[in-house]
Amino acid sequence: MKFKGKCIRCGHCCVNPSATIEVPSTDAFFYANFGIQVFNNDGKWFIRFHTGTVCKFLKVVDGKAQCSIYDKRPDMCKKFPFESTVLHRSCGYDEVKEWETNIKIKDLTKY
Repeated sequence: MKFKGKCIRCGHCCVNPSATIEVPSTDAFFYANFGIQVFNNDGKWFIRFHTGTVCKFLKVVDGKAQCSIYDKRPDMCKKFPFESTVLHRSCGYDEVKEWETNIKIKDLTKY
């Protein structure tokens, strides 16, 4: 699945972020200080966000969502939206429909 558009700072991606994310050990300790669940599995560090939560780092300033740790945000946040993303209807991103990617400019000359 591909997406088009841009972030409009609605904050919906930061609500119910159910995910487990691998992070470097230094980041794991950073997140642990903020009460985010951190665990180690076979020498790899992970943080876990649960459904039904709002990211602890989400702040709303002048009606716009803002990440209070933007420079240290997890890869999942940097890569949003990703393959399995279900977008909120007010999100600035839209799914690129298959027909949009398959159509070619020369095909339009037939019409």
